[in-house]
Amino acid sequence: MPTDTYKNAFWFGALGFLFVCSSVLASSRAPESDGLKSTAQTYFLRGERLFDEGAFLKAAYAFKLAYKILPHPSVLANIAFAYEKAGAYELSVEYCRKTLAAVAGTDEKYPNVEELLETLLPRVAELEVSLACPGENCKILVDSVEY
Repeated sequence: MPTDTYKNAFWFGALGFLFVCSSVLASSRAPESDGLKSTAQTYFLRGERLFDEGAFLKAAYAFKLAYKILPHPSVLANIAFAYEKAGAYELSVEYCRKTLAAVAGTDEKYPNVEELLETLLPRVAELEVSLACPGENCKILVDSVEY
């Protein structure tokens, strides 16, 4: 990762997720649960490796697989950073918002995600269109192109 901010944010999230994995594994009684946590950790570590190799979209996918098995806000944050590095700003914004929503009302804070979101919002356009005409009678004109 090129900057210390991303490196610190990334490793903070990684350590948090691995701590959650180990805590859940230690307190878990069901063998199938141990297997799931181990699988989540494997996907997460794969995501870290792919991120370090610059395969950001693949890293985001690996993180998403880990999150499906063992949801944790730090994994959402890593997905956001992977998408940002891949240039998928809309998806990065989505996962920044998911991260912040997951920790809303808790003592957990993700200032690095808040900073990333502030950086990305000017790069992402959001447009809401409401049409008051029936289907085929509506036309939208964007840069002299009719839709």
